[in-house]
Amino acid sequence: MDLFEELEKLGYDAAYYGDGPFSWLLDCFSVLSYAASKTEKIRLGPAVTYLEGSYRHPIAVIKTLSTIARLSNNRVDARFGFIKEKAREYWSRFGISIPRAKERIDRLEEGLIIMKELMKNGFSNFKGKYYKIDISDFKPLAKMPICISAMSKRTIEIALKHADIWEVSYLPPEMLNSIIEKYRKKIEISLELDVVIGKNEKDFKKKFNEYLKIRRTKEEEPFIKSAIKGKPEDCIKKIEEYLNLGVKRFTLAFNELPNLEGIKIFAEEVMSSFK
Repeated sequence: MDLFEELEKLGYDAAYYGDGPFSWLLDCFSVLSYAASKTEKIRLGPAVTYLEGSYRHPIAVIKTLSTIARLSNNRVDARFGFIKEKAREYWSRFGISIPRAKERIDRLEEGLIIMKELMKNGFSNFKGKYYKIDISDFKPLAKMPICISAMSKRTIEIALKHADIWEVSYLPPEMLNSIIEKYRKKIEISLELDVVIGKNEKDFKKKFNEYLKIRRTKEEEPFIKSAIKGKPEDCIKKIEEYLNLGVKRFTLAFNELPNLEGIKIFAEEVMSSFK
């Protein structure tokens, strides 16, 4: 649990924690509340959480996020995603029934409309297909930028309509260029990427092999091409490639936790080059 304090000391701008009932996670919002009490500057939020009502009701999500925002002096990023179709079976093992894709997307949009109304006005009289809300005095109010992780046409449309930030995941430069050109003037774009960094070539190869095992994938997979990987100088070149396309915001996933070595090397030898 010292992770958040360490990330703040190392100069990271934000730290996000996964949400779900899975055995490898603690409760997301409990962790973020704890992190808020132990840090002063770093922004906090879920890696993604959900507004579709299967796992948490939208009002519960909004109430919890706004409470953590109040406790942290408005350091919360409200980050929302979309449970993928192939994950429905896994969630069902916990007795959580995940609706089909169209309903999930519709619920996400209704939840976003409710959240924006509550955060702006403190009240909402919303009557949608799935949610009917009549709240006249919602507190606490909080300022939270909304980020939506989206890759499908419909979810991208929702991000453009309701979000401050649209997060694109695991796209190499050649696939990202057209997206940046099309949308850069419409919304702030964040790029989510994996990071695998080693002190030297030998150290990197060892960590990269471990990373492939953790990810249960092969080097040939397309999303591996997007990763920031290699020695520090290799990582710097990769970031510069994305910067030249116009990417200004990155969400980085380090898959070797609880080992903090990669996080420290990246901060000290890569991030320092862009200060």
